[in-house]
Amino acid sequence: MRKIKEVFDRGEIVRIKQHETDVTFSIKGRKGELSSGKHNMPGGEVYYAPIENSINGRILFNGLRIYEGKEMKNIFLEFKNGRITKAKADTGSESLILLTKLDKDSGKIGEFGIGSNYDLDRITNVMLFDEKIGGTIHLALGNSVCPDGKNKSNIHFDILKDLRDQGEIHLDGKLVQKNGKFIFL
Repeated sequence: MRKIKEVFDRGEIVRIKQHETDVTFSIKGRKGELSSGKHNMPGGEVYYAPIENSINGRILFNGLRIYEGKEMKNIFLEFKNGRITKAKADTGSESLILLTKLDKDSGKIGEFGIGSNYDLDRITNVMLFDEKIGGTIHLALGNSVCPDGKNKSNIHFDILKDLRDQGEIHLDGKLVQKNGKFIFL
């Protein structure tokens, strides 16, 4: 985790690519936080507050997410200048759209997390575990839990993206992760 943090702390532009996904955002000047098991178990995550108006593109989150009892499957989001411009899901679209309009920052991304615990190998639909899986990332709608994040919202809704099958993370134009494996580790 420390090596991932060190590399990303020096970076500016993050790009996530995979099927139906090509999204970019800035973390320039933002420092990552480590989830090492001190506040919740298991540990294994480095997370950032993206620059609030920087996210552009589209992202498909395969799989099921549940927020306050509402199921949403295969969430798709499009962004322009930090705001969600399109939100849909195979199931639960109405709930998703309501979440994105709850307050002024609920339609923005408050967190970008990088899973780094490669001992976790399967999705359980329990986000405290899944967000730590090595080879995944997640974005959270709404409130930023990072000290340098500016989003203030009544929600913090983590949505998981598994990059272990043809996924890529680029940092400042360089490929740093492919198929869930970091190139620099």
